[in-house]
Formats: sequence, C-alpha cells, structure tokens
Amino acid sequence: MGKIRSSFQSFITDKAIKPVLISFILLTLIVCIFLLGFKEEAKWLSLKYFDSNFYSSFTASFIEDVIFFGVIGLSVFIYSVKRPENDPFESRIKFLANSQNLDGSAIKYLSDQARATLAYSDVTQIRIYLRSYNPETSSITVSCSIESSIRNMCKDVEFDMTDTKLKIDAGVIVHGNYGLISHASIADENDPDHRSILVHDKIYYLENKKYEDEFKYTIRPNGKAIRSICFQIYYRINGDRKDEESWFYINAERFTQNFNVEVVNEMGEELNFWLDYDFPDPLNKKKIEKKEQLLQQTQKICDSVTLNKNDAVKLYIYKSLEK
Repeated sequence: MGKIRSSFQSFITDKAIKPVLISFILLTLIVCIFLLGFKEEAKWLSLKYFDSNFYSSFTASFIEDVIFFGVIGLSVFIYSVKRPENDPFESRIKFLANSQNLDGSAIKYLSDQARATLAYSDVTQIRIYLRSYNPETSSITVSCSIESSIRNMCKDVEFDMTDTKLKIDAGVIVHGNYGLISHASIADENDPDHRSILVHDKIYYLENKKYEDEFKYTIRPNGKAIRSICFQIYYRINGDRKDEESWFYINAERFTQNFNVEVVNEMGEELNFWLDYDFPDPLNKKKIEKKEQLLQQTQKICDSVTLNKNDAVKLYIYKSLEK
C-alpha cells in the first residue's frame, strides 16, 4: 500500500501532469460554484438572454463534458505522457541507443558499460604525511590517508564495487617490508552495518612491491558509501624524473567532482626538500604544473579539482633546486 501511495504522490507532482490537473480542477470548481452557488442568478441570465431550457441544457452539457474530457481526455493524456525514468534500466538504455538495427547483445553490452559508470565521487580527500627521512636508503616514510564519498547515480539499480580495486605501488624496501596498510574499508553512510572491511584493527605489512585487493560491496540504489584507506610506504627521493616509478601517483578511480590533496611535512624545513607536482584540469582543458619547497606546514596540492576516471596527481620529491 505504501508503494502505491508513493507512486501516486510521484505521479501527481510530475512536472507534466501537475499543471494539467490543477487547471482542470480549478476550472471545474469555478463552473460548479457558479452553477450551484449562483443557481438563481444563472437561471435569470438564461431566461433573459436565452430560452427557459438553457440552464438545464448547459448544466447537463457541462457534466457530460467533465466526464468525457475530464475522465477520458485526462486518461488519454496521462497514458501519452512517457516517463522513461520509471522504466526498467535496460529500457532506459534503449532510449539512448534507439537505432533499429541494434540486437540484444549490443544492448546488453551498452547496459553493462553504463552500469560500470553509475557511481561517482562527489568528494575525495587525500592527506600525505612525510614522516621521516632515511639517508641510508635516500627514502622518505610516507603515510597516506584517503577518504572518498561515492554516490550511486541510480535510484533503482545497485552499483557493484567488485571491479573497484585497492592498488598500492610501493617504493623501496625498508626494515624487511615495503610498507603497511593500517585500514581499508567501505560502508554505507546511513547504515554502518552495510560494509566491507579489508584491513581493520591490525597491521598488514606489504611483502611485495605491488599490492592489489578488491572490495566485495554494492552501493544501494540512490545510496552513498564512504571508503577509507590508510597506508604507509617508503618513497625514494631524487630518482630519475623520466622513470615513472620515481613519481608518487594518486589516481582518480572514477569521475570525481572535488579531488583534494594535501601534503604535511613533518621532517622539518632544514632538510631543504622540494616538491614538483602536476595534474590535469579537464574542465579547462589544461595541465597544472608547480614547484614548491616543502615547508613545516600543510600545503594544498589541489583544491576541489574535478578529475575524470584514471586522471592522476603526480608528485616528485628531491633535495635540491638544481635536480
């Protein structure tokens, strides 16, 4: 019963239906008030300007028109108003790809591709902590915390996170490991029990240079999930700029409206570290490139930048201006 009531409320508030209903109801009320509330005046007008049967004929005709145009006409209008947002997902896809030569396999392919893009991140907040410098290995201990707010763009289709993998490409090995993961989870914003946890309440040490795992999780229709990751690696400074492994990459896993990256230097300014970084700016169709000295403070690398899927923020750390 609740679902029927909700559907009815959605129907009568539809932008196409609402003005028609209001106009029809107002017109019917005005005429009814005049015929019933001013019955004697209406009869007097009909006798003065028309014959004695005009009032009865007009009233009968009006009731007939209300029934025909109000009920039948309104029903035809309602039936003719197409609301594809309430159709099944596959049917909505057919509104986009409406060529007559498409077969079932092509529609299924397009449907699968569309499902994979139904989630986006409205906010991703990343903080990079430069903890300490090890001169023996020419490496910096880097801790990173990532929190992403991920929204499902569909109100009737779940978003499967299985293909969204947690990937970490570590730097050098120190103390017998490449780093560690202290936390990795994703949970519904309004229902913490609907969650998936990879690492929590323990330390997972990285025994290999590359780590990869997947979140077995679905974001509910019209839902929002918060994904949190905390890890630590050892980054070798003054590497070859032309070598991609000399850069610290932070990738946008999906379209992100507000991508934020901050660097917190906890090593001190006296070590004279410098930072080069760049990232794309797809909205303005350009690339941002900057160079800054690492100060004893929080430095914003990118602030509310919009990134497309697989765009990356790149950082390169070194110890001298000439490098």
